[in-house]
Amino acid sequence: MSGRRFVIFLFSLAILAVFNAFSLWSIYLLYADGNFGLMVTMVVLTLLIDIIALNPKGYPYRYMIPAMILLFILTLYPMYYTFRTAFTNYGTGHLFTRQQSIQKLLSDYFYIPESPEEFEFSIFIELDNYNPTDRFITLLTSRDDGSLFAAPRPQAISRDAAGNITLATAKMFEVSGDSFSIGSVNYTLSRSPDDRILAIRADSGERFIYFYSPQDSSTRPNAPFYFSEIRGIWLRNAEFTNSEGNQVRLFPNSLYTTFATTERKYALRAETTFSAGRAVQETVVYNRQSGRTLLEEGGFFYDIDANGNEFIVEGYISDVGFWNFVRMFQDPKIRGPFFQVFGWTFTWAGLSVLFSFVIGLALAITLNDQRLKGKKIYRTLLIIPWAVPAFISA
Repeated sequence: MSGRRFVIFLFSLAILAVFNAFSLWSIYLLYADGNFGLMVTMVVLTLLIDIIALNPKGYPYRYMIPAMILLFILTLYPMYYTFRTAFTNYGTGHLFTRQQSIQKLLSDYFYIPESPEEFEFSIFIELDNYNPTDRFITLLTSRDDGSLFAAPRPQAISRDAAGNITLATAKMFEVSGDSFSIGSVNYTLSRSPDDRILAIRADSGERFIYFYSPQDSSTRPNAPFYFSEIRGIWLRNAEFTNSEGNQVRLFPNSLYTTFATTERKYALRAETTFSAGRAVQETVVYNRQSGRTLLEEGGFFYDIDANGNEFIVEGYISDVGFWNFVRMFQDPKIRGPFFQVFGWTFTWAGLSVLFSFVIGLALAITLNDQRLKGKKIYRTLLIIPWAVPAFISA
């Protein structure tokens, strides 16, 4: 093998290695996301490309690789996805898998206990050239015994498709003797002569000044920044955890002017059921407030209110067999528009072919008549509208 061919061979191997690395990374992400259909498509596509690239007999097919990639990604996978979706209830209210819906039930729903512990709170913000930033510490005061707790800015745990925080968590640290520690950093409260807390100083040099409190009318000028940058982004879905392991959230009963202890509304537990005379243990979702087990039917989780009425809590994607096709004939709201569009599609296609044939045949007969003068001019005028756009676009 000559030196030039060897360099080309190494370059081809390098490109193939980069492609395989990208494919393996994509396959792993698709597997982690549960998108098994596209994952299998990527696996088959990668294997075919490797076989074509490494097997000398596959050399003539190398020029088909770009078209093969487009064929798999833009044609075969959409066909599979459409076929697969047709046998599920995917749609409004059924956008997540069952596991994702259970995770939402466990993390997004909470309730206020009968006698929650309430906390008044103050926001202390770090300034940057006298401008407020989103670096802050929340100081919470218990209404029960007046004890103080400090919580750093919560850490975002999950976000929605738009990037908004759906859950942020942080720990509450007890303030003892006007000082507290978060990790390895010690903080000290700075008070005024009338015993008001003016700032929080860290031994690392950071300084957080008193910025806003719903109970202090003097901080109302800072309310717009608090509502847009602090509560709107960080505290709206924040969940603080106190030393007893309880969750503390903004309290809706006080119009979000205080925090209060909350409880997770739903949890998992094992229940024993009997099927065909055999005991079967399964994991179910239940309401911790009422103790009732959630019902599952038709791709929905149903809870039961105090009056015994069922209501939908979450939906998930489930297989429905041929039900979508049955609805196409039985449901008049689907049957009418569907068959109108279906009929017009074939009518349009048929009439387009028929009119093109009739007009083309008439023009061909007319322009081939020996008695017609100026046939070249007519033919040119008919061809130019087709040729000019193609010429310009080229």
